Amino acid sequence: MNKDISLPYKTLFMQEMIKNGVLFTPYISISYSHGSKELKITEKALSNTMLIYKKALKFGTKRYLKGDSIKLVFRKYN
Repeated sequence: MNKDISLPYKTLFMQEMIKNGVLFTPYISISYSHGSKELKITEKALSNTMLIYKKALKFGTKRYLKGDSIKLVFRKYN
């Protein structure tokens, strides 16, 4: 099983979270300033995102991505 990070799937996850009202960086960070309203919004966004993600696991990301996949910023040069 390949355990490398999939940039297309990472892109799809971020795209869908943003589409569902949660500005998503590479990490979800919950703080004390987030109340029950924000947590419910995040929970709904995650639920909706997982529905699309599940479909993408079956059919591939190209069907669901709205643009290009993110690219690595830091990489080795030989």
